[in-house]
Amino acid sequence: MKYSILGVAALLLPLSSYAQMQFSSELLLGKSQNDIYSRTEFNNNKKHYSSDLVTNSLGVRVGVKFSDYISFELSKHFHGEGKNETTINVYAPLDYPFFAQGSEKIEPISSYKLPVPIELESTRLGIKAQTRLFDTVSVNMRLGIAHWGYQASTPARLTFPRAGYDMKKSGNDVFYSVGLEHQITENWYVGFEYSLMKINESDEYVEIDGIPRTYHHDVKDAAFILGWQF
Repeated sequence: MKYSILGVAALLLPLSSYAQMQFSSELLLGKSQNDIYSRTEFNNNKKHYSSDLVTNSLGVRVGVKFSDYISFELSKHFHGEGKNETTINVYAPLDYPFFAQGSEKIEPISSYKLPVPIELESTRLGIKAQTRLFDTVSVNMRLGIAHWGYQASTPARLTFPRAGYDMKKSGNDVFYSVGLEHQITENWYVGFEYSLMKINESDEYVEIDGIPRTYHHDVKDAAFILGWQF
C-alpha cells in the first residue's frame, strides 16, 4: 500500500503541465499523544493494558495547489518512540494460567518488568481544503489515507509478549486534521495543525491454539508548521 500511495502521487505530478499550479514544502515539529489499549484473552483469562504517552513528532510534506481552495499532498511522519512497560509473571510449569483448569486464582512465583518500545511512522496521501479568513490568515482541513508501520513492537505485545512475532506490522487507516496558517511573506508561511489517526487491529497468536488479541492506537498530533510555497 505504501508503494501504491507513492505511485498515485507520481501519476498526478504530470498534471502540473496543464495548469498554473503552486507547489509547497513543509516541515512539521510537535508532539504526538499516543492513546494505547491492548487486550489478550485465552481460557477465560483476560489481560488488559492501556497507556497515554506523549512523544516528539517530526514530519515533512509536499503539496500541489490546484486552486485557491484545494491541494493534493504527500507527507511522511515520525511519531516518536513510546516507552511502554509491561509486567511478566513467572509460574510453576503446571500452574501456568493458560493450561490450568478451574477458577482457582493462581499466584506467580515471581514477576519482572519488561520494556516494550513502540515506535510508529506513517506515510500519508490526502486532500487539503482551505479558505481565507483574512488577507494573510487561512483555515484548512485535511482528509486522506495513512499507511502506518511499527518499527518495533505493536501494542499487542504489551499483553502477550512473544519475541519477534509482533515486529514490523503495518496497515492503512484514514486520517484527518484541522489547521491554521499565517502568510508572513510571499513565499513563506507558518501554521499550526491538529491531526488524528486511529489504528484498530486484531489477530490470533497461532502457536498456542489461536489466542485472540486486539489493540487500539489513537495518534493525536499537534504540530507547528514552517512552509515554503513556490
